[in-house]
Order: sequence, then structure tokens, then C-alpha cells
Amino acid sequence: TTALTLDTSQNATFAGSITTQKNDNTLLVESTNAGQASLDLKNTEGHYRVITDAGEFKIFDQTDSRTPFLINTSGNTTFAGNVTAPELRLQASGTTYLNIGNDTTGSTSSDGASIGYFTGQSSLQIVQREDDDMVFSTNSNEKMRITSAGNVGIGVTSNTTHKLIVSGGSNIASFRSEGSGQNLKK
Repeated sequence: TTALTLDTSQNATFAGSITTQKNDNTLLVESTNAGQASLDLKNTEGHYRVITDAGEFKIFDQTDSRTPFLINTSGNTTFAGNVTAPELRLQASGTTYLNIGNDTTGSTSSDGASIGYFTGQSSLQIVQREDDDMVFSTNSNEKMRITSAGNVGIGVTSNTTHKLIVSGGSNIASFRSEGSGQNLKK
């Protein structure tokens, strides 16, 4: 039985398993030029390509056009697609936050929205990094909006031109108005 075949293009075909005899049990895939080093993992159902290129670690899908996982040179990790886990935990000393963005908001740390704990603070912060509103919805219906000007509308989806607008059957037990010309109207 042939265990190893090497063709004229220096492609190797193994029959069976590859076992490493190194003390640290590593399998080294190394590029001798500045290009990427990659390892393809394939079976009859598809394949993934694990690469390192320009200091980044990436996993590509079988089309080689989508990167579902990336660790960049700063150590930041990007997931593309659905992350299914019973718990996804972010833990770090200092600032720990989840930055959320899309093609419209951009992809830098000053784009999109963030939720997390920032250095020196123990209160949870939700940060809209765009010059736009924050919308809170339940059951796919908008319930509250905070405009980029800081106005709050509860039960209204537009015309939040005042600091606070509450629409619907509301009972306000206590209300304090600060500043001149502030009136409570029914």
C-alpha cells in the first residue's frame, strides 16, 4: 500500500493519518515567502481554509469569499454570521464592550453602537456612535425613541420635538420640571 505520493508539482497525497513526532505535537504549515500560509480542511460535505496572512488569522468558508472568523493584528476578533452558544462572554481588564455595526454605519471603533463597561466605570453603557436616534422595540413595534438631540418619546414614533413626550394612557405620579417655561400639559 502506498502511504505517500509526491507528484512532479511537489503535491503530496497521504493515505491515512498524519502523526507528528515533535515534542510539542505541532504540525507546521509555513510559507517561505511573504504570502499566506494555509491549511485546508475538507470532507465530502465541504471545506474550510485556515490561513495566516499579513499577521491576521482567518477562517474562510468553502467558497473562499466569506470570512466567518478573523483575528486581526491588534488581537480583535470578528465573527460573521450567526454565533450560536449558550453564553457568549466578553471579559477583559479595563474597557470591555461589544461594538455592533453594519455596512451603513462603518466598521471602526467609532462607528455603529456599543454596549459594555468602559474603563473606570461600573455602570453599563449603551452608546449610539452615529448621529442618529436610538429606538427601543418590543414585539417588533417601537415603544420608545431617544433622538440624536436627546429628546425622548414614549408611545410616539415621530414628532419628538420636546424633551419628553408620553403618549397613551399614562399616569404620572410625580413630575419635576427644571428650567424656565416648562409646563405640564394634559
